[in-house]
Amino acid sequence: EVTLEAENQFLHFRDFTAKINGSPVQIATYWGKVPAPGSWDPLFIQSWGLNFGIIGIESIGKDVRLHIPGLMKPHEEGCFGFKGRAPQEKFYIAGPAENPVVRGRIYLHDARITYPFLKVKTAAESSKKPSTIESILTSLNWDVEVIPEKNVHYVKRIPGLLDNVLVNLAIDTQVSRLKFSGIVADNSFRIEGTIESTRGNIEYLDLDFSVEKFGAEFDRSDIYPVVYGRARTTITDSTGFPYNIFLTLYTYDKRTHEEYERGRWGEDMRFRLSSDNPNIGSNEGQILAALGYSIESLRNRTADLLATSTDNLLFRPLFRPLERRLERKLGLDVIRVRSRFARNLLDWKHYSDIQLDPRYLIFRKTEVILGKYLSNNLYLLYSGQLEAGLDPRYQEKGIGLKHTFDLEYRISPTLLLQVQYNYDSLLLLQKEDTRIQIRHSFVF
Repeated sequence: EVTLEAENQFLHFRDFTAKINGSPVQIATYWGKVPAPGSWDPLFIQSWGLNFGIIGIESIGKDVRLHIPGLMKPHEEGCFGFKGRAPQEKFYIAGPAENPVVRGRIYLHDARITYPFLKVKTAAESSKKPSTIESILTSLNWDVEVIPEKNVHYVKRIPGLLDNVLVNLAIDTQVSRLKFSGIVADNSFRIEGTIESTRGNIEYLDLDFSVEKFGAEFDRSDIYPVVYGRARTTITDSTGFPYNIFLTLYTYDKRTHEEYERGRWGEDMRFRLSSDNPNIGSNEGQILAALGYSIESLRNRTADLLATSTDNLLFRPLFRPLERRLERKLGLDVIRVRSRFARNLLDWKHYSDIQLDPRYLIFRKTEVILGKYLSNNLYLLYSGQLEAGLDPRYQEKGIGLKHTFDLEYRISPTLLLQVQYNYDSLLLLQKEDTRIQIRHSFVF
């Protein structure tokens, strides 16, 4: 029911249901006090001659799919649930119209977000006015908690020593939450809280690193968070001996000229390689040389780096829309397709003497990843990768598949149980490998 009270031009919504992008939300407007702390002005839109009082919004049923400029890449969307901060509250919007107050709680899921916010072209740069959504978001006076739920990923491309570092972190829902306050337009906007991840992948050079732990801690002293993190990948040498390569995030202090594993986000962030194998050396130059990136070979590897970048820049945007559609169609939380077509084309001439169908060589190391939350604390992940038997550890030179099943159980916010099963069809011995580990996060 909607009525207009002529005395004060108050547009009164009583349990009104509207649809935003096809998802229902319940809307009510209130004149005077609402069941929430604080006192707010009514939202009066002078150009319309209407007074909306205090607007209360609540998601019902399916959450709303929205694109938030700056927080998401173009054409990306996430699911937003709008609730109150307490059981008797709703998600409130109040006046004044110049800087509307928003108070409530947003539950976010099935989204890929980035930070710092992506720069949106200004009016002078684009010769266009900022969009209405951008203008509203920057003028809001925020008092909002954001609670990440299932399938929220942090994605970012960060410059590295030799190549871009592609970061894809799955946000841990048990320990991550943020509070937004202030106004973006007057630089009073601040974020408080913690984001943490113990699952995800980082791509650097031609290696795929698994996340051990990454985190960002926001406080009111700065808009940028204190960050830390490390990822790991396992390399097998020509003798069949496995060892770990670690990729650690460092921040650089220009004043002291020192690097720190924990520091404020800034332009002077960098990733460093290290290893638990003393035979390949301890400094980054020695580790890069062991990986085939010595100064002598770097000229030859430049083409490899360009091919890897081509795969990420050209094919990744093509796969992403298909992945999103399949996720919704199949009811899965994660579907990812990783390819290295450009790199395989570059390597083709080196394998001209291998008796394999060239079509298989093009798809070598193509990987499909499927993920599903079985419950809030239980996550199942599968990855399948096509191999062509060209790795030195393979005695067979045919076509095979590498399967990996990961089952993760979140026992508590700081305790994670992981069970992993691997099967590599091209290995003559020890085709199967089962691993069980418990990971505990310490808060300092």
